[in-house]
Amino acid sequence: MIDYKIFVFTIPASGHVNPLLPVLREIANNEQIEVIVYLTEEFRPKFESIGVKFKTLKNFDFVKMANLRPFDKSRYFELLDLATLSLKAISNNFEYIAKEIDQEKPNLIIYDTFGIYIKWAMEYYLKKSRKLIYKWPLPPMMGFSATFIYNEKIYPNQIEKALIFPYNFRFFYDLVRIFIASIRISVCHGISFINPMKHLKMKIDPYTKMILSVTFPELHPRSHLYDKAIYKFCGSTINEHSLIQMYSNQVELEPFKTLFDLIPAKSYKFDNDIKLILVSLGTLFNNNFNIFKKIIDAFENFDIINQNSSTNSSNLRIIVSTGDKCYEHFQKLIKTKKLRIKDNFYIVRSCPQIEVLKRASLFITHSGMNSTSESIHYAVPMVCIPLSEDQPAVAYRVADELGLGIRLDYTKMDFYDISRAVNEILNDSSYYHRAIIYSKLSMQCIGYMQCKNVIYKFLNDKDINFKINH
Repeated sequence: MIDYKIFVFTIPASGHVNPLLPVLREIANNEQIEVIVYLTEEFRPKFESIGVKFKTLKNFDFVKMANLRPFDKSRYFELLDLATLSLKAISNNFEYIAKEIDQEKPNLIIYDTFGIYIKWAMEYYLKKSRKLIYKWPLPPMMGFSATFIYNEKIYPNQIEKALIFPYNFRFFYDLVRIFIASIRISVCHGISFINPMKHLKMKIDPYTKMILSVTFPELHPRSHLYDKAIYKFCGSTINEHSLIQMYSNQVELEPFKTLFDLIPAKSYKFDNDIKLILVSLGTLFNNNFNIFKKIIDAFENFDIINQNSSTNSSNLRIIVSTGDKCYEHFQKLIKTKKLRIKDNFYIVRSCPQIEVLKRASLFITHSGMNSTSESIHYAVPMVCIPLSEDQPAVAYRVADELGLGIRLDYTKMDFYDISRAVNEILNDSSYYHRAIIYSKLSMQCIGYMQCKNVIYKFLNDKDINFKINH
């Protein structure tokens, strides 16, 4: 018998979907709770495979609609552009979501804290409720943060703000666009104006009762200053068992099978004779050929740049996970012999990232929170090349403050900067000792279980919630 229903709204991007999956899998194991996820059709197989119901939002793939251009010498805050597109996309689904709430009668709505579009959809539902068109009371909401939690008094501070927000013409132009989009939606649908910046700041409102973070307390900046009754630092939601199943076919493919046979999985990687290095810029901003090319050049010239190093490039194995667009570009250059790469280079579309990190001595990363959490979990030091959104602040935290890597600025770096950063980490055991310390802290926090327990407690709090009336 179903006692509770939970609606889930997130962002159609792997970095936001993947941390949710282990949490929802745990909740779906409870026969008293039904979970319904609303997203684009592309993600149906992922969610249905963990036992939750899935329903499609029409024309909602705003991430693919975005013109995420390659990064060059200018900094962008792409979140504003994505948020503007999400508002336009969700307005087409207002009536559908309202009917779903009234008919399905959820007890809780969980939403991605970057998915501010949900606040407009809820305002539309309240408007219809006031007119008695829909009668089910709007349920309490819970934010799910796949990164650090924005709180004006705590995070970000002035240094972190300067890293996150470029304050250039493009930034202010996008700021105007999102306000215009909000005004237009308010006028067209007859709902109260909502200040988009208020919700980008993850402020607690009358309906959002709690925010869960997939970071553990020691990783999150100034976590001790947050109200523990509202903000829950649950830790990484990595579920190794489910990931092994997900990657089971890929690990048997080359080059992974040979590399995994050659390099065993272990926590302390400093003394590895053969050092495996993973390069990835994530799934959202990976259309950055020039950055990938600089990274490849850094290794092609490694022995020349680092002549006095005790590390030789012949002892390195480098996996470059590029995504589709850059992969095709690289393959074309290789086939036409315009690009030659050494035998220890492996350019791939995608990789079983967790299995690689278990063996990797270094991760060259865009510092997305998902990848960063995985790198910390498996004690892998990082060369951080943050691109946009929260990534510069994440890189600053893990590299500058925690000493888990080296941070580079993609607008200023050249290939020799990358090469020297790689050499420094590979030959300094202190990075690996610190990585082990934070890996142990991460593994102590079983994030998906902690999230599940918080949600269960919330549902059973009679002062907050109510069961479905049968």
